[in-house]
Amino acid sequence: MKQNKELSEIAEYTSPIISTDHPNQPLYILREEEFLIKTETGEIIFVGSIAFKWFPQIGVYVEGATKDFKFLEGQIKDFKVFKTNGDFLGDAIAIQEKYIKNQYFIKGIFSFDCLSGDTTIPVNEVRFSIPNMQRFDGQNIRSEEIGWYKGRIFLKLADYDLNIDKLPDFGERIAALKDVGGYHITYSGKMTFKTPKSLQDMKKEIQVLNCFLQLLSGIQISALFFSGVNDRETLWTDYRSAGIDSYHQRGSSCFPRYFLEHSDFKAMEIVYSNLIDFWRKDDYRNMISSAVKWYSEANSKPWYHSTTSMIISQSALEMFYNWYMIEKDGILRGEVRLSAANKIRLLLSRIGIKNEVPQKYAEIKKFLNDPKNKNEEDAIDATVFYRNAIVHGESEKRTKLVNLSPSFKREANNLSLWYLELCLLYTLGYNGKYVNRTTIEYSSDTEKVPWASEKNDFIG
Repeated sequence: MKQNKELSEIAEYTSPIISTDHPNQPLYILREEEFLIKTETGEIIFVGSIAFKWFPQIGVYVEGATKDFKFLEGQIKDFKVFKTNGDFLGDAIAIQEKYIKNQYFIKGIFSFDCLSGDTTIPVNEVRFSIPNMQRFDGQNIRSEEIGWYKGRIFLKLADYDLNIDKLPDFGERIAALKDVGGYHITYSGKMTFKTPKSLQDMKKEIQVLNCFLQLLSGIQISALFFSGVNDRETLWTDYRSAGIDSYHQRGSSCFPRYFLEHSDFKAMEIVYSNLIDFWRKDDYRNMISSAVKWYSEANSKPWYHSTTSMIISQSALEMFYNWYMIEKDGILRGEVRLSAANKIRLLLSRIGIKNEVPQKYAEIKKFLNDPKNKNEEDAIDATVFYRNAIVHGESEKRTKLVNLSPSFKREANNLSLWYLELCLLYTLGYNGKYVNRTTIEYSSDTEKVPWASEKNDFIG
């Protein structure tokens, strides 16, 4: 145990402004209070609640009742919601309405934004919460509850510093998620800006953060409840929803999660800085955000949904092929007809990846050695064979798909995901350690990326 003086020199963890006490807990913005609904035909006071809820879909829900019959059943469809002090919360859509005992009840969901406070005020610091993020051992931080622990990812960027902190009771929170599933806040964080920004001014920063979190976690993860802070006073909060996978233990990360060193954070800083650069060009932003989204979707599928995962990952690989070979490098021009396998070969050659069957992949080796598959010669052929058997609907392909063993499907899908991970890491300039899904024995196993000693030319 560290001594008190030494402990006091360790930075305190970033406590979340908004958090959950248990999985799937509704988070109330207003509870059994008056609020105002306005439509094109008038306005009316309701009594009820406004809360961020995780089910049936993530979003902010408004529920209330009134005895004022200026509106008739069926007339309220789209409406605006205000606090009684005049503060605008957001636009909502009615999803249910009814009369019971001379009262009119309405339930709606906010269309997109639900904002509390004046979000035009620039702030030096914005805090956020992250549900369902898995364990990453980072720098030392401390809390009054447990003392010091390894839990911070700290990135020093050009215009702001970023902290992503594991909560002190992280283990208990994950255990609760394993019991019931759903959603639970497991991390908190903050961005500290060199120049104050309003919520609208930090739109790009929020998008980059969520893209990074998806890439880091390997599943759909987003930060929520962005709260603007000046001098420890919370001035505004953004309650809008975002894409988040319900808790499950699938979806592995290709980034190291245990025993992180200074070099690991520096490698992450390069990735994050390059994401920021990609966001400066619309085409680059669209490409990398799509690639990360498809990766997180493919990576989060269970093995028995490998057909879906394979289609998604192969589509992402084809996008990388087009981006490098045609759009960025201009190596191929005009109408070029290449097979899917040859496209992937060119792509992997471009980033220096050898086309070999991983040592442990016995089913793919067995498949390639089978005389019936004489047209398939290497690992890429095996993955594309599986992909073609899925996407081409003729009888012969359907028969081939049925005859493929579950082990072959898992190996081929895993190999395709590995290619995609390497494309993402290379494109974003990552030169650190990574988890190689084709060789890993233990969750802490890492190795250097194949191009670790090279300088990437990712930004054109």
